[in-house]
Amino acid sequence: MVSHAGDVKAESDIFGGIYDFDSAEGKSSYGTVFNQNLYKGYYELSLELRGITNSIDTELFNHKALLASKGSPVDPDQVMDRELYPEEKTVFQDALFRLYDAYAKGGKEFAPALSATAQVSFDCWIEATEDGATIYATECRDRFEKALTNIERVANKDIVAITVSPPLRAIEVPVEPVVAVVEPVPVPEIIEPVVDEIPQEVLDQYITIPFEFDKTKFASGGEESLKKALDALNAYERLNVELIAHADRAGPAAYNKKLSQRRADAVLARLIKEGIGESRIKLVEAVGEEKSLFPTKDGVPSQENRVVELDLVKAE
Repeated sequence: MVSHAGDVKAESDIFGGIYDFDSAEGKSSYGTVFNQNLYKGYYELSLELRGITNSIDTELFNHKALLASKGSPVDPDQVMDRELYPEEKTVFQDALFRLYDAYAKGGKEFAPALSATAQVSFDCWIEATEDGATIYATECRDRFEKALTNIERVANKDIVAITVSPPLRAIEVPVEPVVAVVEPVPVPEIIEPVVDEIPQEVLDQYITIPFEFDKTKFASGGEESLKKALDALNAYERLNVELIAHADRAGPAAYNKKLSQRRADAVLARLIKEGIGESRIKLVEAVGEEKSLFPTKDGVPSQENRVVELDLVKAE
């Protein structure tokens, strides 16, 4: 979040080199029409924020555009992730529920462009409100309301009545009498369910996925760690996984908190893509630099702390 011009200049000078503004530029958009429109909307939003040197949210929306271009799921900003007054949180939570309700009624499928506009405008609105940009927030809110109202209007329209022709007159056909033969019904064998026993050595595995500096891309060894977790999850249906995401201490603490959240989202997306049900995955916490696995001085990059921990646990 950036509030003052002096803060903008200092941030740009000191941390400009660690932000990723350009990774979504010129990407070919894949996936659904909804995702293609999300890519366009988020990339344009990142360009707008870059013009006012809002580095953290410029990178956030650039990364959302990049995910959308790959056909990956991209969620709207969550109210709890923004610094808002209590009354503002209530307004945004109600708006978010309306958006999710429109999605549940098929908005992404029957009105993909409007749905993408509504989601991007919601993120624009909540970001501008957090930054105190009142005029810009109002513009974004109005775009959100207009798009969402149109989606709701289409979703709630009356179903067109379907006229069914009357049935043809039945032709009577003589039927030969049938003698029923009753066959004995076999009694099915009762098979006791097999308890999915999980060996303790599987539960005791310590798995971490490393990330490249200031990125949500796996570092060397990350794919191997993911495969180890997938092998266990595929072998035992009653095995779940809990995620704890970290960042090192290079850069601002608030930025690192959001970076660790995006790394957790990256692992979550890969697990789901590989066939693991979302109900088996739990994000325990995105801690940023607050709970370093290996203590370092502030500002020191550390590969050991740029990780997401995967804890394998029995389902309750």
